[in-house]
Amino acid sequence: MIGVTGYYGYGNVGDDMLMLNLLNFFGPHNIVVYAPSEKAAGNLRAQFDWLVSTTQFLPKDSEQLDLLVFGGGGVLHDSAMLNLWPKRIIEQVKCPIALLGLGIPHGEDLTLATHKIDYIVNKACFIGLRDFESKAIFKQLWNKPCFLFPDLALLTERLEVQRFSNLLLQFKRVSSDFRRLSPKHFDSIAKRQLGMLKGEMFSWKTATCEQAVKAMASASACVGVSMHFGLLALTQHTPFKMVQYQGKVKSVLGLVVDDSRIVYPKKVYKAEKFLPIPAFSKHELDRFFLIKDYLKNCLHRIKSFKFNNIPKYPLPVPQINTRFKYGGVKPKPKFLRNLRKIVSSAFDLIRTAKAD
Repeated sequence: MIGVTGYYGYGNVGDDMLMLNLLNFFGPHNIVVYAPSEKAAGNLRAQFDWLVSTTQFLPKDSEQLDLLVFGGGGVLHDSAMLNLWPKRIIEQVKCPIALLGLGIPHGEDLTLATHKIDYIVNKACFIGLRDFESKAIFKQLWNKPCFLFPDLALLTERLEVQRFSNLLLQFKRVSSDFRRLSPKHFDSIAKRQLGMLKGEMFSWKTATCEQAVKAMASASACVGVSMHFGLLALTQHTPFKMVQYQGKVKSVLGLVVDDSRIVYPKKVYKAEKFLPIPAFSKHELDRFFLIKDYLKNCLHRIKSFKFNNIPKYPLPVPQINTRFKYGGVKPKPKFLRNLRKIVSSAFDLIRTAKAD
C-alpha cells in the first residue's frame, strides 16, 4: 500500500491534478490519500471515489504503508511543511518517504526554504525536484542526492474533443505569502494585460480537474498566469503564452517550451506581445514527449522501489549560478491555526445540520 500526500483538496486544479495523475499511475486501489485537513479530505471524497484520510492518522497508518509519497507542488518550504506536515507527525512515520516532483517556491532571487525543514529532507529516501532552479536551491541548503523529477501534470492525457476558435484566459491573485517572489505590482499589471486580450476568462478556482482539462483541450489558444494552467494546455497541445507571476512559471515550463512563450510583466504590453500565439514547434513537442517518457520511466522505478536506478535526464542540463536568498515566510502561530480549524469545523457542522 502506498500513501500519497500533498496540498490536495483546497480547490486548486493544478494541485489536485497532480494527485489524480499519481492515482492513475500507481492504481487507485493501491493508494491511500492523506489530505492535510478534514475539510480538504471531504472535498476530495466528494470529487473522487478513492480512500481519503487525513495526515493526523499518518503515524499509526504508516506501519501498514510500503511508501509515503509527497506528490508534486511547491510545498518544499517552511510555511507549508511546518503548518501542514509538522515535525511531530513526520518523525513518527515508520515507512520510507519519497518526494516526487516537488518544487521550492522561488522568484526574484528569493526562496522560502531553510533548514527549519531538515526533519522532512533528512528522512526522505528519495528526493525528486520538478525543475533545475529548485535543484540549485536544494543543493545550496542540503548536501544530499536529488534528481530532476518533472512536474506530474505532464502525465495528463490528451482529450479528443472539438476545438473552438476561442482564446482562453486565466488570472489569479498572488497570495501575501508569495508576494515577494512575484514581479512588482503583478496583480494590477496582469489584470490589465489580460483585459486587453479580450478572451474568455476561465474560473480556475471553481473548476474541477475534468472541467479544466476539457477547457484547455477545446480552446484554440490560452494566456494565463498559473504554471499548471500552462502545463495542462501543453498536455492538450493547445498553444499558450504565460504572464510570469513566479520563478516556477519559467523554470518548469521552460523545460519544454521556448522562452518566447513566457512574458515577464515589467509593464502592460501591447496585445501584439501576446498575439497571435504560434502553434508548438516540432522542437517543443519533441521535448515534451522526451520528458514525459522520462517521467514515466522514473515512476516505474519508484513503483518498484528502485530509488537509486533513475534514468539520465534526456536533455541538456542548464547551469544555474543564482545564489538564492531566503525570502522569509513564517508559519502562522499555532493558536491561529487551531482557531482556523475550530471555525472550519463549526461551519462544517452547520452545513451538515442544514443538509439534514
